[in-house]
Amino acid sequence: MLEEYDFLNLAQIRAALSYCYENPEEIDAQLKADREWDERFEREKAEFLKKKASNSSQ
Repeated sequence: MLEEYDFLNLAQIRAALSYCYENPEEIDAQLKADREWDERFEREKAEFLKKKASNSSQ
């Protein structure tokens, strides 16, 4: 992790890992919320593009 995130020091990485270990429900809830946002965004984007294509073909 230190090589991938070279802007973090070892103490920061340990703190992040500790937080994840101590708060798995919060992490899971945030990941779920992020996935739901992504799904909604993709659905709305597809609807927008479909309407745009429909309007431009008229």
